[in-house]
Amino acid sequence: MGLNTFAIEGTSLNNSGSGCSSNGFANYTTQGNNLTATLAGGQTYTFQARSIHADNGSAYNDQQHLSIWIDVNHDGNFTPDERVYSSTNSGSSMSAVLRAQFVIPANAQTGPTRMRVRTRDLFEEKDDPCWQYFYGETEDYTVNINGNATPPPPTGICLDLRILLEGPFQEGSNTMQTMLNDRGLLPGQTPKGQFGVATPPGQPYNTAPWNYNGPESTRNYDADVVDWVLVSLRTDGGNVGSVVYRSAGLLRSDGRITMPGNCPTLATDKAYHIVVEHRNHLGVMSAAGVRIDNGKLTYDFTSRQSFATTDPPSSGQLQLGSRFVLFSADGQKDPSVQNFDINFNDADVLKTESGLFDRYLRGDYNLDADVNFNDQIFWKRNSGRYSTVAH
Repeated sequence: MGLNTFAIEGTSLNNSGSGCSSNGFANYTTQGNNLTATLAGGQTYTFQARSIHADNGSAYNDQQHLSIWIDVNHDGNFTPDERVYSSTNSGSSMSAVLRAQFVIPANAQTGPTRMRVRTRDLFEEKDDPCWQYFYGETEDYTVNINGNATPPPPTGICLDLRILLEGPFQEGSNTMQTMLNDRGLLPGQTPKGQFGVATPPGQPYNTAPWNYNGPESTRNYDADVVDWVLVSLRTDGGNVGSVVYRSAGLLRSDGRITMPGNCPTLATDKAYHIVVEHRNHLGVMSAAGVRIDNGKLTYDFTSRQSFATTDPPSSGQLQLGSRFVLFSADGQKDPSVQNFDINFNDADVLKTESGLFDRYLRGDYNLDADVNFNDQIFWKRNSGRYSTVAH
């Protein structure tokens, strides 16, 4: 087993289809600009690695660990403090494809610098740049370090996002119905029906598990508003603590999300994982970090699958026709362990609220202002669905 691809995104280092090297070692340090990356001290870089099976040359899903060292002081040795990435640090490992990040030490000497990338079998517990492993591969590269880079100042970035909810989705038109709005049941509206129950104004994510107390609110909704969603941006998709922006937004019938407040102030040299949550649908996250382009952060969840894992197998979005939609029937959001998981607790929400109508309820899985057997259809179809998006 070994490496078939190693690439650093945004650079010219892209060694794709290299195959398994003779004797498990490949020296690419003299390959010139085709396999060289120009990097800056103190900066974060994203790499991709793809595994290969040494016996037949095909992609192989057996897990193996991967580590990266950079000879920061140019002394010709790789020491423990020069290891910039190790899959064992986070308990993860490479299974066919790995996409992760490393940081160039701020004290790295400038100029051509040797970098070592190694894979090894999971049973090899020793993480060492020179140890002779029974299985695995080593690849050496040259990276040019230009010193500490000065990141551009943060600036206002507008969001251009689209999602679709399975519950109110109408496949014929690829839009969502707006019954809650039509009935005057959205937060702050005056109900249209004589049995309607008003919901206090404000965004609905100020309770557990979100506990978001943002001031977003309106009483005057445009006719195409479906409901509220919660949008957050992370610099690390697997780390909830890396959130740099969070706000409630208004979801339109065509899937557009409009943010009531000002555009967020973001660093333009970073990529952001976009997370969108709804009060009774499974939340989603962009499959990869998204970079700012022309002052906008753009992502269309409706045209592609979102983040999903195969080990363990988890749900991203449901494809209906040509569109991808968020799975409905995740109504039990408290405690937080139930978020992003459709199970028997969500059926209890249905039982509790069944028969209620003209209210703003979590058990209303198709958002038609009436909790009944139609909502149960969504739960039966989606029960067992869950997402491994960190939350």
